[in-house]
Amino acid sequence: MRVLEKLWIGGLLLLICCAAPRQAFGYQQHPAVMRTGFLTGNDYRKLPYSEKISYISGVFDGFTNATLFGAPDSSIQTLMNCLPHVPQDQLEAMVSKYLSENPDKWGFPMSYLVFAALPKACWSK
Repeated sequence: MRVLEKLWIGGLLLLICCAAPRQAFGYQQHPAVMRTGFLTGNDYRKLPYSEKISYISGVFDGFTNATLFGAPDSSIQTLMNCLPHVPQDQLEAMVSKYLSENPDKWGFPMSYLVFAALPKACWSK
Protein backbone atom coordinates (compact mmCIF):
# COMPACT_ATOMS: atom_id res chain seq x y z
CA MET A 1 0.00 0.00 0.00
CA ARG A 2 1.41 3.41 -0.97
CA VAL A 3 2.11 6.08 1.61
CA LEU A 4 -0.65 8.38 0.33
CA GLU A 5 -3.22 5.60 0.59
CA LYS A 6 -2.09 4.83 4.13
CA LEU A 7 -2.32 8.51 5.06
CA TRP A 8 -5.82 8.83 3.61
CA ILE A 9 -7.06 5.69 5.35
CA GLY A 10 -5.27 6.70 8.54
CA GLY A 11 -6.86 10.13 8.45
CA LEU A 12 -10.31 8.66 8.03
CA LEU A 13 -9.79 6.20 10.87
CA LEU A 14 -8.41 8.93 13.09
CA LEU A 15 -11.44 11.05 12.42
CA ILE A 16 -13.72 8.27 13.55
CA CYS A 17 -11.74 7.77 16.75
CA CYS A 18 -11.06 11.37 17.67
CA ALA A 19 -13.87 13.37 19.22
CA ALA A 20 -12.08 15.89 21.45
CA PRO A 21 -13.17 19.29 20.04
CA ARG A 22 -16.73 18.31 19.12
CA GLN A 23 -18.23 21.17 21.16
CA ALA A 24 -17.08 23.53 18.40
CA PHE A 25 -19.92 22.17 16.27
CA GLY A 26 -22.60 22.51 18.91
CA TYR A 27 -22.13 19.25 20.79
CA GLN A 28 -22.37 19.23 24.53
CA GLN A 29 -18.96 18.74 26.04
CA HIS A 30 -18.36 15.23 27.34
CA PRO A 31 -15.13 13.59 28.43
CA ALA A 32 -13.29 12.36 25.36
CA VAL A 33 -10.28 10.21 24.78
CA MET A 34 -7.65 11.59 22.44
CA ARG A 35 -6.18 8.69 20.50
CA THR A 36 -2.54 8.76 19.55
CA GLY A 37 -3.33 8.11 15.90
CA PHE A 38 -0.93 7.69 13.02
CA LEU A 39 0.48 11.21 12.74
CA THR A 40 1.19 14.07 15.09
CA GLY A 41 1.54 17.68 14.07
CA ASN A 42 5.32 17.17 14.09
CA ASP A 43 5.01 14.23 11.67
CA TYR A 44 2.66 16.16 9.40
CA ARG A 45 4.99 19.15 9.20
CA LYS A 46 7.71 16.88 7.76
CA LEU A 47 5.51 15.54 4.93
CA PRO A 48 5.93 16.70 1.34
CA TYR A 49 3.20 19.11 0.24
CA SER A 50 1.43 16.51 -1.95
CA GLU A 51 1.10 14.13 1.01
CA LYS A 52 -0.24 16.94 3.20
CA ILE A 53 -2.93 17.62 0.59
CA SER A 54 -3.84 13.93 0.49
CA TYR A 55 -3.98 13.68 4.27
CA ILE A 56 -6.15 16.79 4.69
CA SER A 57 -8.45 15.64 1.88
CA GLY A 58 -8.93 12.26 3.54
CA VAL A 59 -9.65 13.76 6.92
CA PHE A 60 -12.08 16.28 5.45
CA ASP A 61 -13.84 13.51 3.50
CA GLY A 62 -14.12 11.65 6.78
CA PHE A 63 -15.67 14.68 8.48
CA THR A 64 -18.26 15.05 5.74
CA ASN A 65 -19.23 11.38 6.05
CA ALA A 66 -19.15 11.22 9.85
CA THR A 67 -22.93 10.86 9.99
CA LEU A 68 -22.39 7.28 8.87
CA PHE A 69 -20.80 6.75 12.29
CA GLY A 70 -23.37 8.61 14.35
CA ALA A 71 -22.35 12.27 14.15
CA PRO A 72 -25.39 14.57 14.10
CA ASP A 73 -26.29 15.96 10.69
CA SER A 74 -26.38 19.48 12.16
CA SER A 75 -22.69 19.44 13.05
CA ILE A 76 -21.69 18.27 9.59
CA GLN A 77 -23.99 20.86 8.02
CA THR A 78 -22.25 23.59 10.05
CA LEU A 79 -18.93 22.55 8.54
CA MET A 80 -20.33 22.29 5.02
CA ASN A 81 -22.01 25.70 5.25
CA CYS A 82 -18.76 27.22 6.42
CA LEU A 83 -16.52 25.58 3.85
CA PRO A 84 -18.59 24.85 0.75
CA HIS A 85 -16.45 23.74 -2.17
CA VAL A 86 -13.18 24.84 -0.59
CA PRO A 87 -10.23 23.64 -2.68
CA GLN A 88 -7.81 21.17 -1.15
CA ASP A 89 -4.92 23.62 -1.15
CA GLN A 90 -7.01 26.11 0.82
CA LEU A 91 -7.91 23.46 3.42
CA GLU A 92 -4.22 22.62 3.75
CA ALA A 93 -3.38 26.33 4.13
CA MET A 94 -5.92 26.65 6.97
CA VAL A 95 -4.41 23.68 8.78
CA SER A 96 -0.85 24.88 8.24
CA LYS A 97 -1.81 28.33 9.54
CA TYR A 98 -3.31 26.76 12.66
CA LEU A 99 -0.16 24.73 13.21
CA SER A 100 2.12 27.75 12.79
CA GLU A 101 0.02 29.69 15.32
CA ASN A 102 -0.05 26.80 17.82
CA PRO A 103 3.43 25.23 18.06
CA ASP A 104 2.57 24.03 21.56
CA LYS A 105 0.14 21.56 19.95
CA TRP A 106 2.53 19.98 17.44
CA GLY A 107 2.73 16.82 19.54
CA PHE A 108 -1.06 16.31 19.38
CA PRO A 109 -2.67 13.79 17.00
CA MET A 110 -3.04 15.32 13.56
CA SER A 111 -6.72 14.36 13.32
CA TYR A 112 -7.40 16.52 16.38
CA LEU A 113 -5.40 19.39 14.91
CA VAL A 114 -7.29 19.30 11.61
CA PHE A 115 -10.57 19.21 13.47
CA ALA A 116 -9.50 22.15 15.63
CA ALA A 117 -8.13 24.17 12.69
CA LEU A 118 -11.15 24.00 10.42
CA PRO A 119 -13.72 25.32 12.88
CA LYS A 120 -11.33 28.12 13.89
CA ALA A 121 -11.11 29.15 10.25
CA CYS A 122 -14.91 29.11 9.99
CA TRP A 123 -15.54 31.19 13.07
CA SER A 124 -13.03 33.85 12.03
CA LYS A 125 -14.87 34.67 8.78
